[in-house]
Amino acid sequence: MNQKLSDPWYQMSEHSRIFTLLKMTQHALCSDPRDKVYGMLAMASQKEERSFRVDYSSGYTFSNLYLDVAIDEIRRIQKYEGSIHSLLSAVEASQLEMTIPSPLPSWVPDWRPDRRRLSRPFGGGRTYTGYRFCASGDSETNFELNPADNSQLQIQAYEVDSIVDISDVFLSPSLSYQEAASSKSDLLSCLDLSARLKQYPGSCTVFDAFWLTTVAGVDETGDAPAPHAFAEVFSVLMDATTGRTPSLPGQSYTKRQQLPEGRGRLTPAHLKERSIGTTYSNALSAFQAAMSGRRFGITGKGYIGLFPCASSRGDGIILVSGCPVPYVIRRVGQDQWRYLGECYIHGMMNREAIPADGLSWETIILV
Repeated sequence: MNQKLSDPWYQMSEHSRIFTLLKMTQHALCSDPRDKVYGMLAMASQKEERSFRVDYSSGYTFSNLYLDVAIDEIRRIQKYEGSIHSLLSAVEASQLEMTIPSPLPSWVPDWRPDRRRLSRPFGGGRTYTGYRFCASGDSETNFELNPADNSQLQIQAYEVDSIVDISDVFLSPSLSYQEAASSKSDLLSCLDLSARLKQYPGSCTVFDAFWLTTVAGVDETGDAPAPHAFAEVFSVLMDATTGRTPSLPGQSYTKRQQLPEGRGRLTPAHLKERSIGTTYSNALSAFQAAMSGRRFGITGKGYIGLFPCASSRGDGIILVSGCPVPYVIRRVGQDQWRYLGECYIHGMMNREAIPADGLSWETIILV
């Protein structure tokens, strides 16, 4: 048997690892931020290799502890040839970063309750399982801690694009058929940004790229691709929101959308009815899960995407070797970058952004 598979530590339940438990309990409250980790010890497997210590002295701060936990996760990934995505997917710079910077390196998860991530990971639910993308193709994970400074993480990355326009953060996104025509509609703010696009990179239409982005390409469970039935719901709501037909290039219409008014035409009011109500409800759930805590934006190459809440114009978008999704970074110095979080960009999630001659990786230092 393969040594990795027969190793008792490898066979340990994923849900009994400290790092996974922290992901699952990120909303838990505590008075001492170190207890976010120490409180998990009774539930965690005793087989797990750990370098951090239980220490409440002032010389071992929560930032020391959280860094040690992240380093343990890195060592686990390296030992078992995993992907650095398991670490990066747990990190999302909070809006508090704008006014009260975290003492942690940007790539280290901050488990404090007020710094918890607001959005659902693009891998699925809170345990980070679900539908898998493959933005970087079959590339192998290649990363290491800086031997001279373990607060710096060196990754192999390929910069594919940058953000040129971006919305405000969606905290409680709504897709209400009752407020479709409201000037405060969340859908309208996204449509306003997308209105400049006349065509979309690749073979996708602007319309399909738009609605698929607003649900991050998946259904309400996060475990399967978004069904095409969602397109009808979005098409109805978009036209009610903008007052235009079509609202975006390439927009599709079903037969019941094209019937005369009063003769069976599908309108926003019909979305509460049983025949389409379930599809609308599922689309709403998918929309809220994808948009909550994120910003909607446009890239320099004309792609539509969902970005971390701390993102802004000019931030870079990268693929990382061995990782399934793109990420957002911000330059802070010569060859040094801050990591902001993962992103969804329609048309980049399944190898489409990989050049025909392959990816030319460069070393990027996350601080």
